[in-house]
Amino acid sequence: SAVAQGRWKTILFTHQLIPMHDGKVLDWVPGDGTWRLWNYDAASTHDVLAGNAVASGQWQTIRSGHQLIPMHDGKVLDWVP
Repeated sequence: SAVAQGRWKTILFTHQLIPMHDGKVLDWVPGDGTWRLWNYDAASTHDVLAGNAVASGQWQTIRSGHQLIPMHDGKVLDWVP
């Protein structure tokens, strides 16, 4: 059974959630390039992405058609297949 479940008010089906190697989650919207970085709490039984995003912004050139790949050094590779 699920450890935690629910519905986020600000993370919608148009978002992509990308697990980062530092334990954070990148929440990216390919349609407009906006992104937020969340702390991930695996022990939470209420909300694993609780609180406020630790960083946010908008990429002007990383949009739909791109794929983001988390790298082991904590960076993200932007690939256009």
